[in-house]
Amino acid sequence: QADAAVLVVNAVPGEFEMGLDHGGQTKEHVLLLKSFGVREILVAVNKMDRCNFSQERYNQVVEQLRPFLKQTGFKDSFIRWCPVAGLSGENLTKRQDPLLSAWYSGPTLLEMIDDFQPAERLTNYPVRLCISDVFRSATLGVTVGGKLETGRLRTGDKVVLMPSKDTYACKAMERQNEPVKEATAGDNVELSLTGVTDTNALSIGQVLCSPGFPLVKVSSQFTAQLLTLKLPRPLTSGYQVVLHLHVVAVSAVISRLVSLLDKNLAVEKQRPKCIPKDRSRACVVEIVTSKPVCVELFSEFRSLGRFTLREQGVTIAAGVVKEIR
Repeated sequence: QADAAVLVVNAVPGEFEMGLDHGGQTKEHVLLLKSFGVREILVAVNKMDRCNFSQERYNQVVEQLRPFLKQTGFKDSFIRWCPVAGLSGENLTKRQDPLLSAWYSGPTLLEMIDDFQPAERLTNYPVRLCISDVFRSATLGVTVGGKLETGRLRTGDKVVLMPSKDTYACKAMERQNEPVKEATAGDNVELSLTGVTDTNALSIGQVLCSPGFPLVKVSSQFTAQLLTLKLPRPLTSGYQVVLHLHVVAVSAVISRLVSLLDKNLAVEKQRPKCIPKDRSRACVVEIVTSKPVCVELFSEFRSLGRFTLREQGVTIAAGVVKEIR
């Protein structure tokens, strides 16, 4: 649900490199940030006090991490760097240590956070609200909560619940526990719907849509472009995974390997037998889920068209939906 993020990395020699190794958490966190739609990233190079605030070590961290951030899809203009020492509080809100001040004169971490740019809000799109919570509220009764990904929603507006296609009206709405009459794309809201008295009628993963416009697609099979991260074994057809798509987690199978892509995302090999596990690779695959899910093309609704694949609690790939069957 975030538009920007702070990525904290460990500057201590050996420990930073371990995070970048195959299977390291730094790589996984970067991939997750990109797959979740974060476009602006602030890298806090932490534990600089254990490196005597060495400018050389700071530059080493930047030079090693920057190529991977760019490979993952972050633009240089949306990547910023800040040396900090979290334990002593150095350069979090103010800079005091002369060893750091001798070579760094940039903003503090808090100043950089305050300088994050507001993300574009897709208010002119049809409503897409992914239900991430269903509960009974003292003020609203049966309540659904979620992020309004696109569009604009007002109390009294009619909405279509997918995939059931039931039509309701937005009876009341709250944002940060305060009643509101309107919500726009990017807002996290709770709302009650007319005619719903039982929480069993609603479930996490359903999507509220605008009537009169094309509704969110519902499918159990789609073609996707993947970027593998740390595969425990080569990726082959029949590979079983857990697919995380917007707020849904559902078991799925890689039903077919369509193509292997090169660094420029051009087709390197058609119908490969497997995707090797030794390094990150881009590929196109077909995925079949165990039940139909609400999904969109990444080119049309980015937040409903990107996903991650996990196995045994570890993220092995991230991808975007290219075609829906």
